[in-house]
Amino acid sequence: MFKSINRVAVTTLFLIALTGQTVAQSLPLTIPIPQSRPAAAPVAPTSLTPAPVQLLPQAPQPAASAGSQALAVLPISLSALPKTKPGLPPLSTAVPSSAQPPSQNAAPTVQAILPAVSRAENGIEARSGSLKQALDALSQNKQKTALAIHKGMKQSLDRVILTYILAIGGYHDLPAAEIKAFYDRKPQWPSRSLIARRVEEAVVRETPSGRALAKAFGNTVPNSTTAAIEVAISHLKAGNKNQATKIIRPIWRDEGLNAKLESRILSNLRSVLTNADHFRRASYLLYRERATAALRLKKYLSSAQYKLVDARVSVIRGQKTAGSKLDSVPSSLRKDPGYIFSRVQYLRRKGRVTQAADLLIKAPRDVERLINHREWWVERRLMSRIMLNNGDARRAYKIAATHTAQSSKDYSEAEFHAGFFALRYLKDHKTAAVHFEKSWKKASRDRDKARGLYWQGRAWEAAGDRSVAAKFYQAAANPTVYYGQLALEELGQTSLVLHHPPAANAALQKQFNGRELVQAIKRLKAVGHSKRSSPILRHLGRTLQNPSEVALAHELAQSLSLHQEAVQIGQLAQMRGLPADKMAFPLNVIPRSVKTNGVDIAVIYALTKQESVFNIQAVSSANARGLMQMLPATAKTTAKKLGLRYSKAKLTSDPAYAVRLGSAFLKQNLEKFNGSYILTFAAYNAGPGRPPQWIERFGDPRSSRVNAIDWVERIPFTETRDYVMKLIENLQVYEARIHGKKLDISKDLKRGKP
Repeated sequence: MFKSINRVAVTTLFLIALTGQTVAQSLPLTIPIPQSRPAAAPVAPTSLTPAPVQLLPQAPQPAASAGSQALAVLPISLSALPKTKPGLPPLSTAVPSSAQPPSQNAAPTVQAILPAVSRAENGIEARSGSLKQALDALSQNKQKTALAIHKGMKQSLDRVILTYILAIGGYHDLPAAEIKAFYDRKPQWPSRSLIARRVEEAVVRETPSGRALAKAFGNTVPNSTTAAIEVAISHLKAGNKNQATKIIRPIWRDEGLNAKLESRILSNLRSVLTNADHFRRASYLLYRERATAALRLKKYLSSAQYKLVDARVSVIRGQKTAGSKLDSVPSSLRKDPGYIFSRVQYLRRKGRVTQAADLLIKAPRDVERLINHREWWVERRLMSRIMLNNGDARRAYKIAATHTAQSSKDYSEAEFHAGFFALRYLKDHKTAAVHFEKSWKKASRDRDKARGLYWQGRAWEAAGDRSVAAKFYQAAANPTVYYGQLALEELGQTSLVLHHPPAANAALQKQFNGRELVQAIKRLKAVGHSKRSSPILRHLGRTLQNPSEVALAHELAQSLSLHQEAVQIGQLAQMRGLPADKMAFPLNVIPRSVKTNGVDIAVIYALTKQESVFNIQAVSSANARGLMQMLPATAKTTAKKLGLRYSKAKLTSDPAYAVRLGSAFLKQNLEKFNGSYILTFAAYNAGPGRPPQWIERFGDPRSSRVNAIDWVERIPFTETRDYVMKLIENLQVYEARIHGKKLDISKDLKRGKP
């Protein structure tokens, strides 16, 4: 909890340090949110036959009359709608699917092209020992002992298991021949690409320096960065400059590398790298805010290039000289995308947001020159929301609409933002519809697809045609994701249909139990190392074709108390379109006798699934611990209030203790926010001081005058916004599973008194 100190928070800290003024203080305190829509009675979908009209995106225009915004001119084709989730209301018009689930027969990975391997000894003397002794030794960092036992083992399942664990662990004394033999003979085992890299790395370790390594790999480019660097050096020594350049240039330009690897490259391959390569690397590093690494490139850059790098570093570090250093960058480099990016950040942090917005809207959009499309979108997302908060919806829209996002996740999110701004704040449903269609068509995740389709329905509803909107709600409907649940409610559905495979028959159980991977999991349990079976369990969830076998894998994980892996098996199966809803939302994880301090157990399940995925041993980078991810200081204070003895160890070992403390703290927040779920969940993630700030800025979501759906969309922190949505979606499922409650997501969103 309290983990959402992201770019918005960092921006605020910069402004406090540099100007004494926060972003919040520089913006209007109250930003109106569109009012709640009148409740609409469920409309039965009807057949729809209008010819689709294809329009290019257009700049939003002032709101026109309802008559001029007729349904027929909305830029959308219904023929492209995806099929609904099995068990949901069918589309009344038969339409082909444009979004089929991934094949259930997906191979573990493509066969890698690996170098020829000669058998080499590791110099370790074989000794007798068991799998348990070897794994215990690894747990105690005694890898030589484990390798000696491995060497003394006869061919058996135990030896296969130990080979796999040693291979993925990257233990240096495991011979390349051993790893390669495992790779060739055990294609059904997980971690194929990782094991292929381990083969490459072992070959590099075992091959004499000089030209031999180049000969071993030939024209193959290693997937392992460490191996690739050594192979490139070998090619250069052998006179194969072109091959050395082919290998090292993309690594130097587009990979992080630590100081040791950087030094290795510069000491041996500098002759094949150009000034353009070094400047590109500096830009790559600066987008990731690795300032020190970028500055190390000084002697390989021109004077002008270094001035730009130095100015960008000054912006990253929030130095007072940032503005003057940006001004001193030569005019020849002021059109460089990196310069513009840093100038936008500088202006934003100084509170000159309109200047920053206009610069961002006009920024270059050349995909290759931008280098880091992800960071560009993150900056646009932040700036667009700042402008919306500042009452400038038109600039907010333009910033989002001119994005250059490349990944399916970022692209879908960017198009959603543009559509949301257009629909809810510019009242331009035609333009919004264009963006929502792009959003769901590009989406690869169920949650993102449902988001675009749901809001597409909202655009049609804004156009005045509820029956067409229902088509999109039907396509968006999904009982286990937030927007899919909103869509179901729009359709008048009052129950969640959650899917689970049929029970496996005796023949299928025998097939499952006969699988080597399943036997390996059971063997690891027998020797007290069940946790080492995690990647194997996830692999089964990713690759088993029969849904009933997937359910057996899920039950196996549950029996081992590997609840996180059990959830992941369900989620991986869901991604492949298998009926695995209940597996992704398991019960019987939290002890039935646990004291929840009056908090609904469905709420506890919803929060625990998101915080720790039911992993009692979970410890975050911020030291939040256990099922409900409590910080030790908070847990200690809460224990004192309850009259309990505080035990840090119990937070990660005793589920009942962890839930008792976590539920007590959760109850404090529920009482503070008069029963509001969305305010309580936001506080649990971002801290209790954040929701009051957002109420002041966006209104109170518990009030009838504020649209709670829009309020959630306005939460400034991306992590907290997603967190609230996921807890609300989890809650709908667990209320149905535990209490048999009907779907009422709007009531949960509006819960509480102002």
